[in-house]
Amino acid sequence: MIWFTSDLHFGHNNVIKFCDRPFESVHEMNIALTENWNKKIKPKDKVYVLGDFSFMGSKNTKALLEKLNGYKILIWGNHDRKPHKMLELGFDEVYESHKIFLNSEGERYEFLLSHFPYAPIKEYHKREHKVEVIYSQEDLRYLHKRVVDDGESILLHGHTHSKQKVRGRMIHVGVDAWGLSPVSHKQIIELAKRIIEPRLYMAQDDLRDLKDNEEFFITKLGKAMYADLKASLEHYIERKKQDK
Repeated sequence: MIWFTSDLHFGHNNVIKFCDRPFESVHEMNIALTENWNKKIKPKDKVYVLGDFSFMGSKNTKALLEKLNGYKILIWGNHDRKPHKMLELGFDEVYESHKIFLNSEGERYEFLLSHFPYAPIKEYHKREHKVEVIYSQEDLRYLHKRVVDDGESILLHGHTHSKQKVRGRMIHVGVDAWGLSPVSHKQIIELAKRIIEPRLYMAQDDLRDLKDNEEFFITKLGKAMYADLKASLEHYIERKKQDK
């Protein structure tokens, strides 16, 4: 099993208030994050930590990493120590950014991994004939560290502490978006499919809703219209799958 997480901020008191985490103390937060990690991640699993792992001293960080299950790969974040130091403390691999492939049902999905979201989008203003950054000032930090959007790749990232999981072709894996727990590769792939084929997955959601609430829709639409809508959605879904 492969897992992803980010921005745990072990030992960081201010993150409790900043991210509205439900803890009275750093000690309580550290225990909960550790338990959530080990409940999901097994010793032989692989976990990618997309930055900002710990604010504790070297001794306590090393001891913590020894308690956490899995083969641990760090994608370096702005609050992490130097890569060689993070290796000394217990991470098995450390990268500034990384590319991986995940397989599901005969399909291969490519992901870029970075602590940071894509570099800010720029918008061209025709009237003024200039390009202007349209992200907030908060998003303009660490531009030299950011992966450039190639228009195709799906990026897994942290850094934002947002509860929003998906924005464009970016998937946020930070604990604040995932109930303070790691997220599995299966969940990531499902989100990726929705990014790649949004109309297909909207149709699948609609068909599921139609079937789950059959009596309600037959009452509202009538049997004939219900049957036509159901058949139309099934036909569209089957055709899109064959097109793959």
